[in-house]
Amino acid sequence: MIDKIFHTDILEQLRKPADAIRRGYIIAFLLITSITVANFFIIQQMIKSQESVDRLIEVATHQRAHFLQVTHVMDAALRSTQFHNKNSQLKQTTQQRLKQLSNKIKINQNIIEQEFKHYNATPSFLSSKLNTNATIQTLDTLSSRTQSLLKKMDQLSKLNIGMMQWRFSLWAPIELELAKEGMLIHAIEDIHTVLHDESFANEKKLIAVHNILFAVVLGTLFSVLLLVFKPLLKQLNFAHKQADDRNRQLKHHAIHDYLTGISNRLHLHNTFALIREKQTQQQYGVMMIDLDHFKTINDVVGYLAGDHILKIIVDRIRKLAPEPDNLFRIGGDEFIYLDSLYQEPEALTLIANQFINTVNEPILFESEYLHISCSIGLTAVVISNIQENEVLKQVDFSLRAAKKAGSGSVVFYQPKGNSEEKQITRLAHALNNGEIVPYYQPIVNLKTHKIIGVEALARWQCPEKGLLYPADFIPLLEKNSMLDLLTDKILMAVGNDYKSCLAAEVDLGFIGVNLPENILTNRHLPEYLKSRLDDTHLDWLLIEVLENVLLHSPTGLISNINQLRTMGVKVALDDFGTGYASLSHLRNFPCNKIKIDKSFTADLLLDSSAALITKGIIDMGHGLGMEVVIEGIETQEQLDFFKPWPMLTGQGMYFSEAVPLPELIEKLKQQLTT
Repeated sequence: MIDKIFHTDILEQLRKPADAIRRGYIIAFLLITSITVANFFIIQQMIKSQESVDRLIEVATHQRAHFLQVTHVMDAALRSTQFHNKNSQLKQTTQQRLKQLSNKIKINQNIIEQEFKHYNATPSFLSSKLNTNATIQTLDTLSSRTQSLLKKMDQLSKLNIGMMQWRFSLWAPIELELAKEGMLIHAIEDIHTVLHDESFANEKKLIAVHNILFAVVLGTLFSVLLLVFKPLLKQLNFAHKQADDRNRQLKHHAIHDYLTGISNRLHLHNTFALIREKQTQQQYGVMMIDLDHFKTINDVVGYLAGDHILKIIVDRIRKLAPEPDNLFRIGGDEFIYLDSLYQEPEALTLIANQFINTVNEPILFESEYLHISCSIGLTAVVISNIQENEVLKQVDFSLRAAKKAGSGSVVFYQPKGNSEEKQITRLAHALNNGEIVPYYQPIVNLKTHKIIGVEALARWQCPEKGLLYPADFIPLLEKNSMLDLLTDKILMAVGNDYKSCLAAEVDLGFIGVNLPENILTNRHLPEYLKSRLDDTHLDWLLIEVLENVLLHSPTGLISNINQLRTMGVKVALDDFGTGYASLSHLRNFPCNKIKIDKSFTADLLLDSSAALITKGIIDMGHGLGMEVVIEGIETQEQLDFFKPWPMLTGQGMYFSEAVPLPELIEKLKQQLTT
């Protein structure tokens, strides 16, 4: 979870500058694109203006050429003797040629006038206008003289061939207009000169505008780089630096415990691997430290107190440890300490006892002193010659032996038979993988045979051996101090199964569970039950207390039972008649039910004293206002014995063996239909 949070944080730190750079790129792209498009249109317009000037120059050149051609045609015609001799064919050719030149001059003049108008309409910031007074006057002169020339040429071309020699008055004005010193030739040459000057000026301006726009683009790029990308790159570099720091933190957290700051199980695994790589034959001392009843503190005082205790204890152990960095947290309340300075078992045991003493010191939490102890298992191995799992198995085995010996114990690993070790390992695997589950034996009304409740009984669904009963594994759990773990697993499963019955809409009545003596007498029993059953309303729960527990711990037990009864929890005295509880114990014990041990049921038809005692217990229980449950009913004859007592309830193979939850739910559904 922590790794995901850090990873998300790193991505967020990188995303912000990356998004800003992306926006910067878009802005820069749009800005440069706009400038480039503007550059393109401006230069395109200037090129068009230059093309217009070039066309004017070309047309003006052609116009001047046409004027000269008219002069040549006239000179040739006047000097020809054939013309004076009334050669009609020559006259006709001259007229046709003048008509053609007249049309071309007229077309060119129109082009010149239109191009000038179009050119002068060009935006002033792109080019110089050809609309100065001198230019306009020259253009007007050219236009008027050209029109006069065209009029005279038109008149000359319309004369009859026979009349042309008498109309010499038309030839002279035309020649005068087209003379080198004439105003028409001067006008066209002035226009030609102005156009050349404009073309040269446009060329220079085009180069200047191009340079300016190029400078603007470069300036924009530099500005974007300086004002946009440089800060963004700084921000990105800063984000990368933060990401590197976060990455280092991630690597640190990957191999260190987040709460205490010491190395974790992964770091321990890496340490073992590193030692094996070195192939050293050095012997290491290995110590497994487990805090006693730490779960109870978490459940009762709260996780904040538990975290506080862990940090204080780690700090204390590190101050005492010869190699503080060799302390690893491998579980909620379990630690491994590697002693690379190991010399002999006695020295390692001395260090372990020092750890125990410092853990035993009171811990202040919110103005209250909390007390906790620990148990330690030890072993010494050459890590290069043994697998990591085997090392942990050895030290775990010695730890269980230490816990069995009592809080504050230290046990050095002593190899046992492989068979028992394998059984313990297999049993631990079964507990952690949900192979040991509650089965439920119905408790029925002996008159109606209706199910009114059930008793939860542990069963081991062993893949290798099939269904195993408590006698097959409870003794081994007790021997290795694992009974509390079994109780935890069964209670959590019972809480879930009760919710499943509610979801299936069947009336389960109550569920009876057996609890070990150390849990029944723990002053935090109510909070423990609520946390394990994941429920605050426990009116469906029946706690079964063995008779000998009542004899061993009456004071603490009765106090807890009274608290449970205020919560609606029912209490039964289990296997009554097999112990030595007196009537005074029974009178003072706040229970709801008495469960008569199945040994009386088995013997009541064979032994008159057993029948007499059974009758006496029933009458005594009813007299004290308690319900009586008969255990171990297996035959019809046994059931018939109890007919005189209509209020009795019972359980046994006659009614049903203990069954898994789905089968129980099916029985309850069938009961609803009958």
